[in-house]
Amino acid sequence: MFSASKFTNKLKDFSIILLSFFIIFLLNFDKNLKSDEGVSLYCSENFFNDCIVWDTQLSLFYFWLKISTSVFGFDILTQRVIVSFFVSFSIFLILRTVEIFRKISFKSKIILTICISLIPLYYTLVWVRHYPFSLFFSSLSIYYFFKYVKLRNEDFLKKSFIFDFFGTTFFYFNAFLSLIKILYLRNFKAIKYLTIYTFFLPFIFVYLQNFEIREWGISWYEIFKNYIPTFFLNFPIEFFKNVEHGRMDFIFFILSKFSQAILILPFFSKNKLKILYFLSFLFLIVVEIVFIFFERFIIFSRQFVPITNFILILLLILVKKEFLIIVLPITFIHQTYHHIFTLLFTENIESVYFSIPQNSEILIHPFFVAEHFWYLNVKFKNNITIYDDFPSKNITCLSTRVWISSPPKYIEKNVEYKVVKYDEEFVKKCCNIVIKEFNIKGEKITICK
Repeated sequence: MFSASKFTNKLKDFSIILLSFFIIFLLNFDKNLKSDEGVSLYCSENFFNDCIVWDTQLSLFYFWLKISTSVFGFDILTQRVIVSFFVSFSIFLILRTVEIFRKISFKSKIILTICISLIPLYYTLVWVRHYPFSLFFSSLSIYYFFKYVKLRNEDFLKKSFIFDFFGTTFFYFNAFLSLIKILYLRNFKAIKYLTIYTFFLPFIFVYLQNFEIREWGISWYEIFKNYIPTFFLNFPIEFFKNVEHGRMDFIFFILSKFSQAILILPFFSKNKLKILYFLSFLFLIVVEIVFIFFERFIIFSRQFVPITNFILILLLILVKKEFLIIVLPITFIHQTYHHIFTLLFTENIESVYFSIPQNSEILIHPFFVAEHFWYLNVKFKNNITIYDDFPSKNITCLSTRVWISSPPKYIEKNVEYKVVKYDEEFVKKCCNIVIKEFNIKGEKITICK
């Protein structure tokens, strides 16, 4: 029989998921695309035609998104609702994992749910990108791994490695979890589980075939050289932050020092899991130094989602005072405020799109804004032909690529309407008549002839 106590527990679990979902989705209730989301939607439509040539990510996410948009609609808010569920369920799994080692009252769960949901890393995971699934599968993996640590049941360990593999099919950094677990266990029998990664060999072959194109595609990482001191100065709290490279305001700097102190506390715990905590940090530093050595500068917090998730869970296990955990979201209060302010007081880029006559041709500058208009064109079908100035590095006032097929074709053409994201030099040189100006999230967009 289904007892009243079991029903109450299920109701409490559901309320935790619902609370997290409510926070996560509200913090991402924005009809405007983020640039990377435009890449996601484009690649979900054209992976084998185009993205397999240049995108560095694994393909399964794009296949999932293609199915999701076909079933639920080609709409960014709809897709964020779906992804929000994965993030909120992951936060629920984080708390369930902590409960393997210590009891948490329902009141404490409410506090922790709010805290985790307000950490920028977690609420910005609702970007329709690979990272929410990296979080989801890493949460499942860590849950079963800690069940194995507690109960020494080999089935739990097997499930943990399987979820690492599935996580890696969505985002490659999830594979690092398998390495950390093997190092911690010092159980070389567990190495047999790594054989499952041989299924990635065909993808590696495709990747290497287009190595030069992919090298060019990630060359922009070099701009993050200046971010390295900021990253290490705020290590490890920087992992919980949606990176804004080169920007470190005074409020964040001061609060980050308190958060760093909280994140050091587990090293003084008597719990044996502190070794795993130390190992996670050590692994992160080594990986980061390797990437810097090869000039890749992969120091985005979102890149390290699975390992940051590991660190957060261990922190919640080893530091049992919830009032200390509250420091984490408080550290980012300025960033969260700014995020909410821009959500409430910003125009929708659809207003720019609908200001352009149907059946017209437009040149987008800079080129990475073209994905927004491609998305709106697919959604609203105003039959606007979209050009951009990719890969031109100099201002030529001519289009070099047209988004009418996949992959986009290269062509040089002068078109009547230009849509310019804030660039005085381009407007001065290439615009004869300014038709309308918009302010979208602090960025000026100009429509001109």
